[in-house]
Amino acid sequence: MELRQILITNPTAEAIVRSLAARKRNSAATELDSIADLPDVARTGSRLEVRRNAIAFLRGLEEMDVGQLVVGRRGKSTRFVWKRPLVDFAVDALRLLDGPDHTPSREVETPPETLRTDPPVSIKHSFALRRDVTVTFELPEDFTPSEAERLTALIKAIPFVRG
Repeated sequence: MELRQILITNPTAEAIVRSLAARKRNSAATELDSIADLPDVARTGSRLEVRRNAIAFLRGLEEMDVGQLVVGRRGKSTRFVWKRPLVDFAVDALRLLDGPDHTPSREVETPPETLRTDPPVSIKHSFALRRDVTVTFELPEDFTPSEAERLTALIKAIPFVRG
């Protein structure tokens, strides 16, 4: 099945593409759970329907050699590993749906161009490391488990010198 047909027949697929096109940065892989939790994607059906449709879409992309669907094992999440920049793919996919200007079609309240200019939403966190030391940091609103693992690895790699 061609991409345009998948996007037209699978409402979750269109919502995924629109949400990915609104991203500012690419990533090498996208977790299924983070896709299913995107607000516009989550509105396309029940959690089970959304996951089922998202997996069908990602399998279709895999067949088109856009990337590889990696099923989670041993505590790792199911994810899609992109062979090309995901934002570029999503914008190209929108052009298939909406034409060269890829203006929003069905059920999209805010055009992707508008979303791209908004500053990322972050949440401030404070952590009492010790009685006299509080660590404060900001994380993106859509902070993922894989990003948490990367941050953990960074903290573990910080050299500690005892004086």
